[in-house]
Amino acid sequence: MSRLGIIKSGERCCSNQLIDEFVRQSLLKWRNTEVLTWDLTTPTALSASNAVICPTTDKLQQADYLALALCSEDYGCLKQWLERLPYNQNLGKIPLFIFISGENEAVNLVAKAWLAAQLPSVGLSTPVYIESYGSKQSLEAAYRQIAKLMAC
Repeated sequence: MSRLGIIKSGERCCSNQLIDEFVRQSLLKWRNTEVLTWDLTTPTALSASNAVICPTTDKLQQADYLALALCSEDYGCLKQWLERLPYNQNLGKIPLFIFISGENEAVNLVAKAWLAAQLPSVGLSTPVYIESYGSKQSLEAAYRQIAKLMAC
């Protein structure tokens, strides 16, 4: 059985649609996949203490691959979560897919730069980005990218 860890940091963003498609295709390809979800938009997630975050690290470490949904306005809750998550060198071994949905390409570049600075502090590896820019064409391109990833 494989484990897919999903980290959602935006309630209504397009990246959630993309990550849902990623989960759907993962379950079609590997039917016995267990999906572990952390929703950072809930009040309890944002007010979590270190005692709550530490077991999360153990669960993250058990994932075979991780996916993060991010919108440009979600930096606050993701930043709080990353600050509380202790460094774990084993997280770097887990493939990471980040779904970004910004207003345009420039917004996504800023998000990717911010993530590049933040992720190493908890031990997360270099991610594969699946991006959309708020247009139908970019969303369709992101769906094609997911299909291509699943074909491997």
